[in-house]
Amino acid sequence: MNELSQLINQTKKYLTQYDYDNVLKLCDKILEKDSHSRFAMEFKAISLYHKKDYKGSLELYEKLNRIYYNDDE
Repeated sequence: MNELSQLINQTKKYLTQYDYDNVLKLCDKILEKDSHSRFAMEFKAISLYHKKDYKGSLELYEKLNRIYYNDDE
């Protein structure tokens, strides 16, 4: 299993434990390796929302929308 897969598996584990601080740290590590990782951006946005950083979460969802859905409306 490569390092990126290990980081993703660890992130999923922390997410099921509602450990959003560690999810955010791991998502940042994943994004350092793959700046367009849909997984990392989505789970980072979810974690930011749960930590009540609604603005940060919304900005990340807007970025996801631009990258993956190309919705310019």
